[in-house]
Amino acid sequence: MKLLYEDELMSYMSMPEEQLLSYAKNLVDSHNADNFQKANELSYMLRRKRRHDESAEIAKMMYEDMPTADRLNLYFVAVVDQGDVKKIRELSDLTDKYVYMNGYQKHLFATWLKAANKILDNELFDRVYDTVPEDEKFNNTYIISQFYVYKNRCSQYVEVCNHYQQLPRHLQQATFVKRYYENARARMGYLTE
Repeated sequence: MKLLYEDELMSYMSMPEEQLLSYAKNLVDSHNADNFQKANELSYMLRRKRRHDESAEIAKMMYEDMPTADRLNLYFVAVVDQGDVKKIRELSDLTDKYVYMNGYQKHLFATWLKAANKILDNELFDRVYDTVPEDEKFNNTYIISQFYVYKNRCSQYVEVCNHYQQLPRHLQQATFVKRYYENARARMGYLTE
């Protein structure tokens, strides 16, 4: 993510949590595009610093202000990084309802798959993955990466390798796609390429 306001926002990072969240709420409540971008970047910067509770709270504010797919995705990512299983399940349910009303959203689905991997819920992963359009399963590096994480943790390394061989060369070189493929090969006893 390219940060436009990082220098400006750095000074707010040392605020006590209550003040920081109040500042973020003012940004969101302003309904100004630049201020929304600042709130978004602040949430991202907090995630980077592993301050997941504050990051998730800001993302929640943004989503509740305007429940769009992008804002739900930002909120879901923050909650997944936060790691609270109960909250992840709540966001999974919220995503399920959102998708029912609005259809497939590729970034949101990638986060949903990541959430299923985070909480080791194979049934959820299978259910979500089965609704991903077929072309996305071979063209979206985020979806592919989460598929490989799932297959690797289920010790289904051959499936990772077979899938990888069907990808176009430029997708095979994507950082996480390649990393999880090499992980599968290593677990099968092969040296990485």
